[in-house]
Amino acid sequence: MTDQHADDLDRAADGDGHGVAAEDELGDDGRDASASDNDDSRGHAARTGALRRVLPASLGGRLTAAAAVLLAVVLSVSAMVWRPWNSLPDNAAFVVGDEMVTRDELDQRMDTLHALYGVEEPDDPDERDEFRRDAAKSVAVSMILDDAVAEHDIEIPGKRTRDVLDRHITEEFDGGGRDDFVRALGNVGASESEVLDEVERQLAIGRLMENVLGEVEISDERLRAEFDERADELAAPQRRTLRNIVVESERDARDVLDRLDDGESFETVAEEVSLDGSTKDSGGMLEQVSKDQLETPVAEASFDVDTSELYGPVEGETGWHVGRVDEIFPSAPADFAEISGELRELVQAEVALERWREWLAERIRRADVRYADEYRPADPNAAPEASEPGSEGLAGTSGPGE
Repeated sequence: MTDQHADDLDRAADGDGHGVAAEDELGDDGRDASASDNDDSRGHAARTGALRRVLPASLGGRLTAAAAVLLAVVLSVSAMVWRPWNSLPDNAAFVVGDEMVTRDELDQRMDTLHALYGVEEPDDPDERDEFRRDAAKSVAVSMILDDAVAEHDIEIPGKRTRDVLDRHITEEFDGGGRDDFVRALGNVGASESEVLDEVERQLAIGRLMENVLGEVEISDERLRAEFDERADELAAPQRRTLRNIVVESERDARDVLDRLDDGESFETVAEEVSLDGSTKDSGGMLEQVSKDQLETPVAEASFDVDTSELYGPVEGETGWHVGRVDEIFPSAPADFAEISGELRELVQAEVALERWREWLAERIRRADVRYADEYRPADPNAAPEASEPGSEGLAGTSGPGE
């Protein structure tokens, strides 16, 4: 599965994702902004310039990602009762115990998730095959979780479910509101009642996770050890203030470089020719960016020169780049007292995730799940990964919250 499809299926990890959650968070959907023609390229550059679509992880970003992965649960689908024969019926995708999910039901479930989360089936045949196997596994696991929810007598009030969906519609369909939401449902053949069922399910699974995990305590000794072990990771990276110009072609980039070499001001050239609408009016300014905040080619070029030196031309996702380093801010070690609170939450999330995955894997092993050959996942008994279909919103903070 490509990184893009993994992004589509795992949007919450950076705090900008979709998904139904058990808490009060909502994210924006990620889009593939890479350009396929000149107009698209200009449009994308006008929005992002040299910056990556997904910005890198500060400690807060890593905390958000860990929490989103932790709280990710899975899809579900309406299932019909089936009494097992020696082999699965032709129209079966899989069976959990004595409940069968047909191929049509699985497709309908994915339509609902497409309307709610933007989950889409890949076009590439190999990726599509992997996607369907992962989707079947996610739905099967969600049925196992539904049983666990029932065992714990967890119920979500209808009003709360409706409130969560209404907030999701308001935030995700800004401008068009309910009309756009209804139109999106119609486009994929999903119903609002199915979406409400999904919201209720995610909220219930969030409660289940609280019941299963309980309170996760991290001792001061463990916290200090984690800080020492992650010293390099937690240190503030070197940052640079850049001037960056984005143009359409290498020839245009070389023209820009010639003009700068001839003494024209960066601000003048940027305002005249840069395709980056977010920085051209400020003379191409990118203030205090770290290396992993930039497109890789731009990062390598701009972090390989000294202050006041030019870099480029170099080709990135948004066009051809020429720039200058205005100031360098050296890296600095993390201060334990300053970040201990955030670090404790991060470690708690990681420990909770590990416990949850162990608990879930045991439930999966105990369940009687059988897949049709073309839907059998690579590892049927493992807990789903965050990038698998339906992993967004697994009772998490990655979408409409309770």
